[in-house]
Amino acid sequence: MENSIRRCVMVVVFLLAGGTYAQAVGFVRPLTELNEPVGALPKSISVQIFPGEFETVVVGNSETTVADADGLEVEEFRLYTMRYGDIAKASAEGLNGYPPAVRGVLLNVPFYMAPKGMKCESLSSLAAIRIHVPRETPPGKRLVALKSGGLSVEVEVLPFQLPRAGIAFGMYWDCGRYPQEYLEGDWTQILEDMRDHGQTSVTAYGRDAAGEPVFLADGAFNPDPRNRLARHIQIGLDVGLLSSDIPVMMLSTDVDARQAVSLKAHAAKHGWPEIFLYSRDEPPRDAEAELEMAKSHAEFNALGFRDITAIAPESAWVMGEHLDVWVVHLDVTSALVEYARRLGAEVWTYNCMQRGTNPRFHRHYAGLYTWARKLKGNFLWAYVHTAESQVKPDGTWAPNITFEYVLPTPEGPIPTVGWEGRRDGIVDYRVMTLLEHEIFSNPKHPAAPGIATWLHDIRVRASADPWDGYVQHLMANNSPPWWRSYPWDHPDVVTPPGFEAGDYDAIRRQAVAYILKLREAPAGGSGADQ
Repeated sequence: MENSIRRCVMVVVFLLAGGTYAQAVGFVRPLTELNEPVGALPKSISVQIFPGEFETVVVGNSETTVADADGLEVEEFRLYTMRYGDIAKASAEGLNGYPPAVRGVLLNVPFYMAPKGMKCESLSSLAAIRIHVPRETPPGKRLVALKSGGLSVEVEVLPFQLPRAGIAFGMYWDCGRYPQEYLEGDWTQILEDMRDHGQTSVTAYGRDAAGEPVFLADGAFNPDPRNRLARHIQIGLDVGLLSSDIPVMMLSTDVDARQAVSLKAHAAKHGWPEIFLYSRDEPPRDAEAELEMAKSHAEFNALGFRDITAIAPESAWVMGEHLDVWVVHLDVTSALVEYARRLGAEVWTYNCMQRGTNPRFHRHYAGLYTWARKLKGNFLWAYVHTAESQVKPDGTWAPNITFEYVLPTPEGPIPTVGWEGRRDGIVDYRVMTLLEHEIFSNPKHPAAPGIATWLHDIRVRASADPWDGYVQHLMANNSPPWWRSYPWDHPDVVTPPGFEAGDYDAIRRQAVAYILKLREAPAGGSGADQ
């Protein structure tokens, strides 16, 4: 069927140790290692999962189905690819900015995790299973057995629940970019998906929804629950995505004094989070933009709101004094964080230059990157970038490879592997912050000093400049200038410096072991044997 979902017929190719391409089947491995050379083919792996949380693993057999999940909730997916074009040819000719170092390494990569029942042909040999441990599950080891290839996943259910992240994790998302026919109802499914992926905040929009303005003619906040802003925030609160202690960004704002008073009163009455008003998006580093930022900063503060916007690091240095919250594009250095602290500003981060094809990058960026730099927020552009990107009811497949992390369908959003990697990173962030809390709560525990040293060493390691050696590498290979602003993304085989794919699970496991140790009653001793 022409123009149908069959367009997604792709081939997933991995680089084997001998430097040749082949499809590998009959293995199971962590999602973080999705784009790594296949190497050894493990038939089983062990994963740790907190009650109430999820874990996704890759299965090298697309026909694999779950035989026994031992009381766990398991979803099955096929991994479908998006082709970038003839990358092999482009790389050989030095086109598209792919440097010689990656010539012949990668033809295409897995992208969407489509439900196995979805009618989409693919030559990919890869599948995935997503394991959910219900909150009431008692601790201990469980087995997820797969029907073919003798594959299995041992799940260790950990003996405590993980606290929610205490900072703003969110996705830029304008509901106008989502297929409107899939937004009928109350948006619950979308906001629950964000919640289940560890998000704690949203971008809410102040512009009018069709027929339901945010503010009435007299300046009063429109109490109609179909008001786009009210709908977004209230449903987010109802499903547990939002909470009163973590702020949200209100974009497309044009709030006068009467409206500000009414909005604040409505928010206080209904237990809403603090609302940040959005200033000029991504302001350039020039005098006109600085004057505009200074004016809006004064106006928003006078109305009783803090202001926020996405901003490049070089612009933050110049006009950061005219902004309460800086959402800095990726390159957040310790010097910039210290400068913001002196000005009394918060530093968040955002990224709009990655794709949903690299779970390892997204795990690092949401997790260790955000934790190490002590950031107060982390956002991505975008949950969905364009309403044309979707699987339509008639089966037509129209995906978008850039700027988005789910694919809308009539049955709900299909995740990308990067969206799953972001969830893993937020879990990493929560584990590391919990470990810090346990050290502060148990400073006299004999193991505390050694654990604090380990934690400090990980922070130093994760605080390395993400561009160390990267720009130099691109320049040495005559890559075009636009590639120099796309860290870790040429073309998804470049990964954060200083970390191997297996390091992330190892660090999390060690952190969990230290948490459990600190919760033990001290038995004396020096703590030398951690």
